[in-house]
Amino acid sequence: MSSVLSTCPSGAKLNINGPVLFSSGTSGKSTIMAGSVYWYGTSPSKSQFYESPTVPYYPPFTQLNSPYVDTLQNLPAPNINTLPSNPAPVAGIYQPGVYTSMLGNASLAPGVYYFTGASAGVDLMARDSLSGNGVMLYFTNSASIAFAANSTIALSPATSGSYTGVTIWQDKSDTVAASVSGNANTSGLTGVVYLPGTILELNGTGTFYATNLVTQNIKCSGGGNGSIDLGYTYVPKTLPTLSFKKTPPASATVGSTARVLATSTNTKGSAIVYTIDGTSTATCTVSANVVTFSSPGKCIVDVNQRGTAVTVGGTTTYYYAAYEIQSPTNVSAG
Repeated sequence: MSSVLSTCPSGAKLNINGPVLFSSGTSGKSTIMAGSVYWYGTSPSKSQFYESPTVPYYPPFTQLNSPYVDTLQNLPAPNINTLPSNPAPVAGIYQPGVYTSMLGNASLAPGVYYFTGASAGVDLMARDSLSGNGVMLYFTNSASIAFAANSTIALSPATSGSYTGVTIWQDKSDTVAASVSGNANTSGLTGVVYLPGTILELNGTGTFYATNLVTQNIKCSGGGNGSIDLGYTYVPKTLPTLSFKKTPPASATVGSTARVLATSTNTKGSAIVYTIDGTSTATCTVSANVVTFSSPGKCIVDVNQRGTAVTVGGTTTYYYAAYEIQSPTNVSAG
């Protein structure tokens, strides 16, 4: 799952192949194509989400009751004192250690690579490649990450030890943007890319691949059409049509209840789900398909039907849910 706040410019399109968690809504006027959407705090703008560049799409929206818990926040940083300083390559293969300069075209032996200082990091030029299995690249003290157009990245994480599953980690205090330009080929990058204190900047129309991405922000520039591929299988499905068979009343009083019922053209699909929209100003709840009105204001009932379920790595996401329909009820004190 990626945790993002998109600031792509108007007209840009950001395609995220996988579920997304927003902790601060969205900004900018880009269109976002994604799987399931989870959010806490400010709700993302549903009008920004599309199933294709021209067809509006509302993926399942789930409001979280508490902030996102960063499961990696207590991961211990590598101990710089246990790593060799600027080790020499062995038979052309770079070795784990502390690096105080930029690393470019290179093959890496398994282990931890500790980049520290503004002159350190990974800087791939066009046609450079960076490869390695069982590696963890750690960036701190303004060390930076830059993948140029036509560069190739093939990195995989360790399968045991403290950094199992983590491939790239930029320390939270290191706020230098991680940059991916043009059609840099990151299709060989697997594992978690952990950027808790900075942004991922997509320059141009390339695709950034990872098993999981955590970042403060995603910024689109250049051509403005970027993609993030989290390894989820894309399953196209014809969208069903939802309609109300029994609509909630236009008005109601506090303490009353009402039954809502919707039907779908996809009679063999998953169950229709009724939820209370986050923009409701009244206090109201829904159980099964019965709405209870508890305070004055406007109660908005959302109706969705999930589409195809895809499970990858123990995480299930739903693609191509039905269009959401809404029915507002004005609730008075009576």
